[in-house]
Amino acid sequence: MANKEKKKCPFNKERFNQVLKYRKTNIKELCSDLSQGNGYSVKTISRALKSGYASFEVVEWLSEKLDIDPEFIMGKYWYDPQKYGEKAEMLNSCIKPERFPYIKKLQRDKTDGKFLYDKYIENILVIHDISYKQYEMLDFDTRKQFQLEIEDVITNVLMKYFTHNAMGDELYPVILGLYAQIDSYDPNEPDEPDDLE
Repeated sequence: MANKEKKKCPFNKERFNQVLKYRKTNIKELCSDLSQGNGYSVKTISRALKSGYASFEVVEWLSEKLDIDPEFIMGKYWYDPQKYGEKAEMLNSCIKPERFPYIKKLQRDKTDGKFLYDKYIENILVIHDISYKQYEMLDFDTRKQFQLEIEDVITNVLMKYFTHNAMGDELYPVILGLYAQIDSYDPNEPDEPDDLE
């Protein structure tokens, strides 16, 4: 049986090299645990660098290992000089690996068709023997108040134990962003587009 061709995605050499430099590592070190049957070879990574494409599995493995958003390695975060003119070079110079840890990918992921926040609330309930159905039966204002109170308690505990987030920003006041989103959410207003696209 012939090997099935794996779907490829962009692999940005410049961005990947930025990450290697930031993490103070190299391809040989990344691939050093291949002898234990984990990971990919230097040859595989070199081929991706040369062609500008890699399988999603390779990009995912590198992203986890380097703690970087896979979309950073794929070159998604980039300002086109044709669109942004002279500003593009300055804007692109601000796109640094430390601003795009792997947690960004995890925040975008859906689980069982639900967004991260929905699963977060559901997991809090399930852990404490309360069904998500019970939560859904609450009226909108009660659900909103529940979310605000949960977030208030959780942010206070997080601020007690952590001073900075995964991007290196001071935790306060950034951590209050979700609280503000919940507080200002109106189900009758259309969602704003994601500005990271």
